Amino acid sequence: MVARENPLAARVMVNRIWHHLFGAGLVRTVDNFGKMGEAPSNPALLDQLAVNFMENGWSVKALIREITCSRVYQLSGNHHEKNYQLDPENRLSWQMSRRRLGAEAIRDAILQAGGQLEKTPFPGSVLQELGDINYGRSNAVSFGRKVARHRSIYLPIIRNALPEVLRVFDFAEPSLIVGRRQITTVPTQALYLLNDPFVLEQTEAIAQRLIDSTTDEGERIDLAYTLTLGRPATTLERERSLALLHDIGAGLNGKNDQERQGVAWATLAQSLIASAEFRYLN
Repeated sequence: MVARENPLAARVMVNRIWHHLFGAGLVRTVDNFGKMGEAPSNPALLDQLAVNFMENGWSVKALIREITCSRVYQLSGNHHEKNYQLDPENRLSWQMSRRRLGAEAIRDAILQAGGQLEKTPFPGSVLQELGDINYGRSNAVSFGRKVARHRSIYLPIIRNALPEVLRVFDFAEPSLIVGRRQITTVPTQALYLLNDPFVLEQTEAIAQRLIDSTTDEGERIDLAYTLTLGRPATTLERERSLALLHDIGAGLNGKNDQERQGVAWATLAQSLIASAEFRYLN
């Protein structure tokens, strides 16, 4: 299967990696290289990358480095009218394609913003700790607590009880081979970011990080934007955030100052997590 005279395996692997880095493969039908699949947008590039992949000992790390160090990977998402007229679907990668983060990345980014992300694997098997039970939604809460802060890549996937955050954001069906996931935009995603206990817990953690960092509200706002969106707030965003914080604080007259601050900053953090900019690569 991996003989030099049979480049299919190398082409498929290269195409999968290109798909994950760019949002679409050189062959968009990543599970089908046959007659019913699409032709590659750049056959020569696919062949060159496949040859390099084999010559580098089938090293995935070397291939990722080769692609990410290329000019095409470092292009911005700026619009170019002439290129758009020639290639409106961006099949030739003349600009960065904006795309949504995967379910795992969204979950990890929320945990990272709250300073709660546990980067090491869960020790042993969480399912073994649960014992000899018929696992289902009835005991999902117990299971969820044990792995609540670990990276999504370390989560054990149970077909009849996917973690809610993964299920809502189009995680691959565990019982099927899925080379390209569906990407949907549905009301349940917005409702999840507004109401789910996991999100609310992490926004409270973000709020505490902000409150502990400094007493200056402008600096807190910049930190909130940096933790969630990877950039400081603009002047307009800072003004609007201050207005939001003061409006929320004014509506909580029955609470003490510490409680008002906690609710206000958690609400700001939640509004940033629920924004499209948080979920999309731009």
